[in-house]
Amino acid sequence: MPRPKKERPSAEIETGSFSDISFLLIIFFVLTTTLSKPTGRLVDIPSASPPEQQKKSEDNTPSIKVFGDKVLFGVGQKEGDEVTLPELKGRLIKYAFPSKSEKERMVVVEVADDVQWDRYFKVVTLVAETGGVVALVEEE
Repeated sequence: MPRPKKERPSAEIETGSFSDISFLLIIFFVLTTTLSKPTGRLVDIPSASPPEQQKKSEDNTPSIKVFGDKVLFGVGQKEGDEVTLPELKGRLIKYAFPSKSEKERMVVVEVADDVQWDRYFKVVTLVAETGGVVALVEEE
């Protein structure tokens, strides 16, 4: 008499619960994630003008050079003298930027490679608070 065949277990993997688990994980991560808004400051960027006009206004344009340990303030192409941040704010206030046109409000800011972000941000914020428009200089 022939032997009855034993039922063998199925070789398929049950995947029905995977979708339930994945939806539960998605819900968990959505609920536990904190969304943060990036902080920053809105800065007006000057519009481009022809090179002839830029050379004329360069002579009286205030320039700030930011290094890791010092800040230099000058006018035009002159090197300038070392100032602290409160002194810099006082000098920028003397320019009365809010009463000038947008082209006359430009302040050139040169930043060295070793400057930390917070120091750069403080200088740019001072320029914006006094009504100036920041023009960044990047060397190639």
